[in-house]
Amino acid sequence: MPPRKPEQLTSEQFRARYATPAASVGVAKARAPTKKKASPTNELTKAVVKMLTLGGCKAWRQNNGAVYDPTREVFRAGSATPGISDVLGYHRATGRFVAVEIKTGSDKLSPEQTSFLDEVRRAGGFACEGRSLDQIRAEFNAWAQALRS
Repeated sequence: MPPRKPEQLTSEQFRARYATPAASVGVAKARAPTKKKASPTNELTKAVVKMLTLGGCKAWRQNNGAVYDPTREVFRAGSATPGISDVLGYHRATGRFVAVEIKTGSDKLSPEQTSFLDEVRRAGGFACEGRSLDQIRAEFNAWAQALRS
């Protein structure tokens, strides 16, 4: 007897033929994975890292927020320095430090964040409170131009 040729079914035909209604077998209906909506802060942070990289820097996002530990059911404090900026890096040509504190909406700098940015500026690095990509780019370009003069 020749081998059977496999039947070709569309996904709808397959579900109609083989799917058992969840209620009849006591199984919760599976939900499609939901994609987390991108926040304006995360989008700006990604754009700043890319802009600084294209501007001759090595830059990265610095996570410093508290993290929820489900095992202990508590928030663990951030492990870095209080006030450390959201984006850190260095200017490849000069080795100077780069720090950008991302703020959107009505967010304000904390005293620790202000102090950190001031310290970076005093050391000759680039530091700014970033509210838009255009504003950060303009400040960075002015800082980089001043280095060249």
